[in-house]
Amino acid sequence: MTRVLAIVAIIVAARSARADDGALGFRIAGGELPLADTRPTVVSIAVGTEQELAHGWRGFGEFEYMWFEKDKLTTGSGSRVQLGVRHVLAERTIESTIRLYIDGELGGGMALVSNTTVQAVPDGFAGLRLGYDIVEHADRSPSQKLQLELSLRALYVPDGLGLMGGIGVWWGN
Repeated sequence: MTRVLAIVAIIVAARSARADDGALGFRIAGGELPLADTRPTVVSIAVGTEQELAHGWRGFGEFEYMWFEKDKLTTGSGSRVQLGVRHVLAERTIESTIRLYIDGELGGGMALVSNTTVQAVPDGFAGLRLGYDIVEHADRSPSQKLQLELSLRALYVPDGLGLMGGIGVWWGN
C-alpha cells in the first residue's frame, strides 16, 4: 500500500505542473471512526487538489482536520493526509453544460490524532462520489468547471472499519 501511495504521489506531483487539467476544493464530512476501543463521532474539514492522470483516472491529495466527540463532549482532534485515485463509474451530460457522475475512489493515508493519547493512525479507504459539474465554455474563464458532490467513504484503520460522508466543492479545469 505504501508503494502505491508513493507512486500516486509522484504522478500527481509530476502532473501538477500542468495547470490545465487540475482542480482545488474542500469537503465537510462527518461519521464514525474506531479509535482505541471507542467509536467517536468525527466531524472534519478537508482541502485538496486533484490532477488528471490518464484515461479518466484522477489522482488526488487531501489534508483533513478532524474533531472527535463522544457523548456530546469533544474528546480530541487530529489531522490526516490522504492520497488516492478516482475513476468515473457512470456519467451523463445534460445540454453540454451539466455532467452528472458517479466516481469510485480508492486510497490511503496517515493521521496524527490526539484522543486519549497521541497516536499515528494509518488508513485505507474505498468510496463513492456522486455529483455534478457545471462546465463553462468561455475561454475567458480561468476556472472552467465547478463540481459539487456528495461523498461516502469506508475507512479501514487498525481498530476496525469506520464510515464518513460529506459534501464537497471543487473548481478548476
